Parts: sequence; structure tokens; C-alpha cells
Amino acid sequence: MANPLYGQNKADGLIDNQVGGCFMVDPAGTDGSTGTPTKTLTAADSGNTYFINIAANTVYVELPAPADGLKFKFILHVLSDNEASKDFVLQTSADAVDIQGHIFEDQAALTEITADTSMVQWDTSDGAATVGDWIEVLAFDGHWYATGVANTAAAIDIADARA
Repeated sequence: MANPLYGQNKADGLIDNQVGGCFMVDPAGTDGSTGTPTKTLTAADSGNTYFINIAANTVYVELPAPADGLKFKFILHVLSDNEASKDFVLQTSADAVDIQGHIFEDQAALTEITADTSMVQWDTSDGAATVGDWIEVLAFDGHWYATGVANTAAAIDIADARA
């Protein structure tokens, strides 16, 4: 039986999305929103790492419905360093779908992402973004589990419902 945490086994025994690829999410002139995300991911995108550029526009990324083994990582690109007005928002596919876990903040604190959370936001008006801040999510048993790091503790907002 295949281990769902390592992707789906192909007929040839190789693992799909073992490493994934790196991609830039760099919106072209418009801010994303809950209703019109900048990037809507699918299960086929699993395993990828996304560099997020919020230098000029807010980036909303919507996760697909959770399926065992789906995994995504998001890192703030160098162009996002010290951004203090545009945000990065990671949201689930629906308010009823949760993200839970922890983000290590400000080199000293641990912020819990509690159950019933469907949106995690780098709210730069509360604290500037820092290059290299990241969040990674892994789906299992119908939920998203997250770990991450943010240099500025005030920048992270956790929401029970998508904006």
C-alpha cells in the first residue's frame, strides 16, 4: 500500500511530486481577494514551492480541497522584504476546511493556528514582511497542517473565516 504522505505511486513505482518545482507568484497589476484569488492551486500542483512577491500587490493563494499527501510551501521573495502595505493570504477552499499548526514568530514566540481557521495572513500593515518568511501546509485526514516562520510577530493574522 502506498504511503499517502509521499505522493501517489505510479505504475513504475516512482513517487509523484517528490521534489516539485519552484514558481514565482507575481500578480500583474491587481490585488487578489477571497473571491478572486491570485493563484488557485490544484492537487496536480502538490510538491511545489511558491515564491510570493507582494511588493506591488496583495497575493491570495487558495488551496485545493485537502487530500492525503498534498503539500505546498510558500516563501516571501526578496522583492517582498520590508513591504508594509500589501499582504500575503493563504486560504482554504471553503470556510468549513481548516488549517491548523504553528508559526514560529519573531525568533522567540510560537503562534498557534487553531482549529476552525481557514485563512492565514501576513498582514503587513500590522508589521512589515521579511524576505524568507514561509509557511508550509500538508493535507491529511481532511485537514491542512501548517508550520512556518515569520520574522515579525505582529504581521501574522489568523482568521476563522476567509475574508
